[in-house]
Amino acid sequence: MRIDRLRSSKKIDWIRIAFICSEHEGLSLEQIEFFLSEMFKWSKTRREISAITKAYQKKGFRIETSSSDKKKSYFFEGEIVEIHPRTVDRWRIKLEPLKGFIIE
Repeated sequence: MRIDRLRSSKKIDWIRIAFICSEHEGLSLEQIEFFLSEMFKWSKTRREISAITKAYQKKGFRIETSSSDKKKSYFFEGEIVEIHPRTVDRWRIKLEPLKGFIIE
């Protein structure tokens, strides 16, 4: 699948979440929500983010639940559709200053 222009937000919600999860290992919903709001000025609830990751599990999302504290960690191990290299570079530039805000 090739996406030439990333215009429709609904169609690329999972791609944005997949990009963030692929750049980091094992993020919580709160962390994903923070990155999305800071990078894309995007206000999705944790419930909506969770629903998107569950809906696109076939694309490569993996959810792990810790047995000790029942926390869920979200991973992306699939292949993100082909995105224009400049878009990826822009997203990485936006993500770089936020990497220090990851709280375990």
